[in-house]
Order: sequence, then structure tokens, then C-alpha cells
Amino acid sequence: MLTLLWCGIIITTWLNGYHRHVVKGGEKGKGGMKMAQGGGVFGEFVKSLRLEKDIGLREFCRRLDVDPSNWSKTERGLLAAPQDEEKLNQIAEMLGIERESALYTELADKAAVDAGVIPKDLLSDRETLNSLPMLFRTVRSEKPTPEELEKLINKIRGGD
Repeated sequence: MLTLLWCGIIITTWLNGYHRHVVKGGEKGKGGMKMAQGGGVFGEFVKSLRLEKDIGLREFCRRLDVDPSNWSKTERGLLAAPQDEEKLNQIAEMLGIERESALYTELADKAAVDAGVIPKDLLSDRETLNSLPMLFRTVRSEKPTPEELEKLINKIRGGD
């Protein structure tokens, strides 16, 4: 059951980025800064948590040591989310997110989606990497092969 939930979270996260795509191909914005590809899911997420904590944009940026103008663009999905783990840890700490929590994983996943990359923890799992092409075809409404379906069913059931 946990595997099924995990698959649903990954699919939802990926779909959110896929369907809210803003810029194709990782184009560079003004000043050569990489633009968000995932439609700003990270920025919207952080902004909502920041506002819940009643932290203003300038105060947040001062504590994070980033330019408020650039961070505002990140929150609006115009600039890519930071990928540096140290910066993500700083953001999480300011927002009261514990490092090993599901909320931290969501923060990191949304940062990856905005940058148009596969989360690092998934890249280290060979079996997951081998399953990604089937996921992509399924999202594109292409039918997986019977063998691929059987493999997925076995994985969900906890088998090999």
C-alpha cells in the first residue's frame, strides 16, 4: 500500500510540473538565470508556507541571503527553484520543516520539478529509473506492454 501511495505522489508531482509547463528546454532568462520549467510549483508552495508563517518577502530574503527581486521571480515561476541542498535546508528551517519529514521531501521534489530534473533519490534507484519510461508513456496516454504492466503490478504488490 505504501508503494502505491509513493507511486501516486511521484505521478502527481510529475504531472503537476508537466501540465503547468512554463518554459521549454531550460531557456535562460534575463541575466542568464535558468527559468522554471515546472510552472512555479516550488515557488507557489514556498510562498504559501511563508505567508502561513507570516514572514514577509523581504525578511525571508534577508534571512536566506537572496535578492528579493529574484526570489519573487522564483515564487512566480519565472526563475528555477534552487537545487543546492544547503539552500533547501535553509528554506526548510525558516519554514519550520523538519529535514526527514514528508513536507521536506515535497519541498525537494517540487524544486526538482521546477528545474525540470528527476529528484536525486529516484536517480539512485535503478529499478525506479527503469520504470520511468513506462510512466512517461502512461502519462502521454500510450499503452504499456503487457510485460510492463505485469512488472508494475508485481512492484505495487511488493513482489520483485
